[in-house]
Amino acid sequence: MVPILEGRSVRPAEGVLIRFGGFERIPAWWQVRTSRYAYVEYETGETELYDLIEDPDQLENIADTNEGRSVAPGLRVLLDQLRTRAASPR
Repeated sequence: MVPILEGRSVRPAEGVLIRFGGFERIPAWWQVRTSRYAYVEYETGETELYDLIEDPDQLENIADTNEGRSVAPGLRVLLDQLRTRAASPR
């Protein structure tokens, strides 16, 4: 927010990082959301991928489809980058 308040230009975020720490029988997970996709990695190793334009309610996991297999690697890299950035001291 500071750059915006100071009137400096800001590059739009590539994605938004979301984390859930887990609860009872629900495993922890990390998610990256872009303007098109939501990619989720659970601590169990499972993944989910949703096309937010075609499926805004996130009802159909496309991780195991041709589209999912082509899109997921880039989203995985973006998720790792955002996690690293979030973990590093400012």
